[in-house]
Amino acid sequence: MSWFLAFLGFAVLIILHEFGHFIAAKAVGMRVERFALFFPPLLWKKRRGETEYGIGAIPLGGYVRITGMNPHEEIPPEVAHRAYYKQAPWKRIVVILAGPVMNLIVAAVLIW
Repeated sequence: MSWFLAFLGFAVLIILHEFGHFIAAKAVGMRVERFALFFPPLLWKKRRGETEYGIGAIPLGGYVRITGMNPHEEIPPEVAHRAYYKQAPWKRIVVILAGPVMNLIVAAVLIW
């Protein structure tokens, strides 16, 4: 039972950390392609709007796939203005820091 609770605790931390990146990217107008708990291959996925939500097979983390994180990827012209690398530096900083800030918020809530 303790292993299961530890796993569940880490899963919650991962979800909240990645949710920080996700919500910040959406808030500043970036295009989020995928929000996934755990790593691929994906066992379950569901598309809502422009974002695909999924659960992967390897329970070691999670990720948020934002359009344009790699400046060499090919991006459709209709969404190019929402790509990560085309955003102002302050927006990119907010998105990158949002995950760790969410961890700090969780820690503060747990301590309180």
